[in-house]
Amino acid sequence: MIIRKGHFYAAHRNQHLRGDQCFGIHGHTYFVFAAFRTGSKDNAGVTTLFSELESRLAVVLKRFDHAILIDVEDTNLRDAIRFLETQDSQDHKTVTLDGPTSVENLAEHIFHELGGNDSLYWIKLRETNSSTFLYKESE
Repeated sequence: MIIRKGHFYAAHRNQHLRGDQCFGIHGHTYFVFAAFRTGSKDNAGVTTLFSELESRLAVVLKRFDHAILIDVEDTNLRDAIRFLETQDSQDHKTVTLDGPTSVENLAEHIFHELGGNDSLYWIKLRETNSSTFLYKESE
């Protein structure tokens, strides 16, 4: 198993947590740890090139970096971003998720974008210094 690490910066809110600090728009530095299964060593003694896994992770994380994460049902935030775009004459980078932008849902989303159970074993997503979520599908 090879574990690759990456990070990205993103803003979000959880519109289902009215009254909680996470209801307001805020940002995180997300740290991603992705565990990839390896095969047999080749003649060079290598199972998988680290650079291939780094590239694979970087492509996915680039999509999230400096984005605003939006729940597809959060029409208020989506409308606010559209309004800002008309005022700024500039697009704001957004990523729409199929549910709340919780670390749990985000980890699952990243897991599937990285290829799921193909060669990926698990994803750990750290949203705060004290909390990390591990996502792994049933085998």
